[in-house]
Amino acid sequence: MAKLKLNSRKKIKHEALTHQIYDLIKGEILDMRLKPGERLTIDTLAREMGVSISPVREALARIQAERLVERKPYAGYVVAQLPSKQYFIDMISTRALLECHAARIGAPRKSKTLIRGLVQALHGMNTHYLGTRYKDFRGYLTWDIKFHELLIRSTDNEVLVQIYEDLRSLNQLSRLYMYIGKQIDQERVHREHEAILEAYREGDGEKAAEAVRRHLESTRKNLECIDEPSLTMG
Repeated sequence: MAKLKLNSRKKIKHEALTHQIYDLIKGEILDMRLKPGERLTIDTLAREMGVSISPVREALARIQAERLVERKPYAGYVVAQLPSKQYFIDMISTRALLECHAARIGAPRKSKTLIRGLVQALHGMNTHYLGTRYKDFRGYLTWDIKFHELLIRSTDNEVLVQIYEDLRSLNQLSRLYMYIGKQIDQERVHREHEAILEAYREGDGEKAAEAVRRHLESTRKNLECIDEPSLTMG
């Protein structure tokens, strides 16, 4: 098991500690330093990080909810097996159904609050550099996901929002694979997001849906360019 280290110089509250542990373990999984099938022992993790078992247990429970780890009888937590590339391609097709539907409903509302949020997310993506590890894309990834979640939230449909949130960890993984495989053109993505934003500003639902469709079609094609073996190697 890869050794994990926390910044011990800062005293932080329990909630912040749990989040720090969560972010650290999740990063190790997404960077493939913790491999699928690898056992994660709470006591061992707590000892390596110099913390009590409580925040480690809570952090792993959060990661389990994102389907990055599984809890096995008599074995505790193990890193989950990764879905196939085809699974992620199918997921992007599902996202297209949800996000295009959301665009048709949300764009005509011309919500100033929503548009401000989209502008903020787009600006956030433009201020982050895409490196070669999870920590390098974390900021960009956060704003990218925020942009698309805002499209879904523009419908005010709580069921749709919940369905989309259930895809969050898989969205993160599919983006991560494209970043690591260098199948991401930041300038192209920016142009596609700008087209979506412009359609929302105009209040044109069909134009917004078409901009979303084109963007996700590009995403699907980029994912198809990644070799399947690269999805299981560190």
